[in-house]
Amino acid sequence: MKPYPTAPPTTANARRKLASWLWLVALCLTALSPLQAQTALATPPRFQVLDPDTGAFLVAGKVYTFLCGTSTPKATYSDQSGGAANTNPVELDGSGSADIWLGVGCYKVTVANASDVVIYTVDNVQGPVANAFTSLSVAGVTIATADLDDVTPAAISGVNIKWQKDVSTPINVSGYIQAASTAQSGVAEAAIASEVNTGTDASRYVSPDALAGSNLGRRVVQLVVFDFATDNTTGNGKFYFDVPAEFSGMNLVGVRGKVYTTGTTGVVSVALTRCAVVATGNPCSGTTVQMLSTNLTVDSGEASSDTAATAAVIDAASDDVTTDQVIRVDVAAIHTTPAKGLSLTLSFQLP
Repeated sequence: MKPYPTAPPTTANARRKLASWLWLVALCLTALSPLQAQTALATPPRFQVLDPDTGAFLVAGKVYTFLCGTSTPKATYSDQSGGAANTNPVELDGSGSADIWLGVGCYKVTVANASDVVIYTVDNVQGPVANAFTSLSVAGVTIATADLDDVTPAAISGVNIKWQKDVSTPINVSGYIQAASTAQSGVAEAAIASEVNTGTDASRYVSPDALAGSNLGRRVVQLVVFDFATDNTTGNGKFYFDVPAEFSGMNLVGVRGKVYTTGTTGVVSVALTRCAVVATGNPCSGTTVQMLSTNLTVDSGEASSDTAATAAVIDAASDDVTTDQVIRVDVAAIHTTPAKGLSLTLSFQLP
């Protein structure tokens, strides 16, 4: 490829023809339409040139493309994808046309005939504008285009940047931006409930959901059903727990029983009855449901329900509580030699 074609003739007739020709070329160039970043611009229809001397198609003409204001070649493309570069110059076919798609940036376009005689030159022809930065300055440090792609992170003078072109495909930037700590801002990973429970991680943040699901999100109450020196007895309503507003919307998630002098033979069996709010009458005079599908038990000779042969089971359909409901403690059975003292520990948590 020649670095630049020779100059055109300068006769008045040639100038008149050139002027009328430039009007057609300008019309073609203004028909270009922008596409997405890293694609080229099309000339719809195909780029086509007329010979200013004969009015016929410029068969075997040549189209040179350069960087604006220079003689440095700049590539064009054979299709919209911008994947295959044209030769430079592009040679026009038998109809004086070619597929020429402009890339990102500014062009100078020169059209010559088959003998490399210049027909016209147009400078400052704009290709599409990329939807990505060409450079970025951070803390006085300029980061080049190569460091702003979606593959390679920039790591220049301690300035870490990750440029993401395609926002429809999120990427992990945690490796390219400093990690948050108690001493600096940055990217932090969300903690899960078990990590909140451990309580030793200084780099993760705590979301409301993780907090609610952790031990810190639990509310625990202890009910003394029988005084520590009092024998256990059977019957409903051995204790009543009035649900406060702070517990509203929570679920019963844990239940534990403990006696303070062990009983022998048989078991202590305890049910929890949830009583609906009533406007008048006794607290449990309305609708009631059982919160345990399997009662809590304390076996013979044992001090708590932790080691019971049959563990208590909370009924998932009846485990939720709201303000002013009452949880009634019903003792369904006791040891033959009664245990003394009985406390229940109930745990509640948001679902």
